[in-house]
Amino acid sequence: ESELSNIFGLLRCSHYKTKPSDLPTFLEGPSMRWCALRFRSHVVALAIACVEEPITERHVAEAVYKRQRKAPPQLIAQTLSHEAGFFEATGMRFARIMRLCVHPAVQRRGLGVHLLKQTIADLRGLEGVDAVGACFG
Repeated sequence: ESELSNIFGLLRCSHYKTKPSDLPTFLEGPSMRWCALRFRSHVVALAIACVEEPITERHVAEAVYKRQRKAPPQLIAQTLSHEAGFFEATGMRFARIMRLCVHPAVQRRGLGVHLLKQTIADLRGLEGVDAVGACFG
């Protein structure tokens, strides 16, 4: 429990919108992936990612593309389709980095870059993932 409290503190100081109600999603979401850097027993950097499945229903994909509805679980597909006009994104499977944080005491030492590179490599290795992106909404 104290480790979870420390991790929440790290998440909170790195992303102002992180709230306690986010934890169940981060902990129990069906496709969540965590990558952590530790120093001794402390988590000093953390990346949280998920896999977003394609929008499989054509009428839903078209409505998302036309901005007639949202598809919150498919945030990257939604953003690429209606903001960039890339309809084909609605049919893609994305790995999305949701949070990337480094403890303030160890920032500016390359840990964030190292963690991001490792996280991207891990996500690219997942079967069926078409692309990797980031959106911290």
